[in-house]
Formats: sequence, structure tokens, C-alpha cells
Amino acid sequence: MPTEQERQLVAARKLATRAAVALVREPFAPDTVTAVQAYLADATQALASYAQLQMLPSEVVRARIAELTRGGRSGEACS
Repeated sequence: MPTEQERQLVAARKLATRAAVALVREPFAPDTVTAVQAYLADATQALASYAQLQMLPSEVVRARIAELTRGGRSGEACS
């Protein structure tokens, strides 16, 4: 089962992807501004979570990714 930090990082990545796509497709559209604002509102917490993740040994991170990937086959991984 994903931790709260893992869920938060996945959510932030999704927001960042939506914002990036919107900036490419329609850089001046109101929806694009909304997408970028949503990402920025979430960015501070995502940065803190990412910093904590970077402090972990790479073996721990790899093991966690493998665990979540295996869990994804049964529907429990982050997506």
C-alpha cells in the first residue's frame, strides 16, 4: 500500500504533467493558468516529500518501487 508521501508525489506529478501539457497546447488559456496554479499550490509539500525520498538509500527506493509495482498488478500501487 502506498504511503501518504508516495501518494502525494504521484498526485504532484500528475498535476505537473497536466500543467506542462496545457502550457504546450494552450499557453494563454484560463484552464492553463488554473492547471499551473494547482501544481504550484501543491509544490511545496511535494518538494518536502521529494527531499525526504532523496535522503533514502537507493536500495530502499528500488525495493519500494519494486514492491509498489508488484502491488500494481493486484490494484494497490500508485498510479
